[in-house]
Amino acid sequence: MRNRLVVPLFMLVIAAGCASAGGSANAAPRRGAANVITAREIQQLTGVSTAYDAVQRLRPQFLNARSTVLGSGGVVVYVNGMQRGGVSILRQVAANEVKEIRYISARDATTKYGSGLTQGVIEVTTR
Repeated sequence: MRNRLVVPLFMLVIAAGCASAGGSANAAPRRGAANVITAREIQQLTGVSTAYDAVQRLRPQFLNARSTVLGSGGVVVYVNGMQRGGVSILRQVAANEVKEIRYISARDATTKYGSGLTQGVIEVTTR
């Protein structure tokens, strides 16, 4: 009698574990993917000619202010590791030349690039 209850219970536990194991086409993007725009995503867009257009369409939150610190500047843009200025610089980068666009939070940007980046950084890597 006991075996009759244990086996179905065991099978139910196994089935539940497999169902939650992930791998679904509808699974949420991996952690950090919301902070990255890939060349593939940009290529799938129509009517986009600049990196600014791509960011505005795919991740407009990159362009928004994130801090209420008095005197803080806007988001700083780095292209291929070099500081270039504010978000208007993205209008000078052709969308078809972009390999990746990544938003880096103020905390992480300070660690990587130094202080004064209270709004974070948009890193653009070109081909």
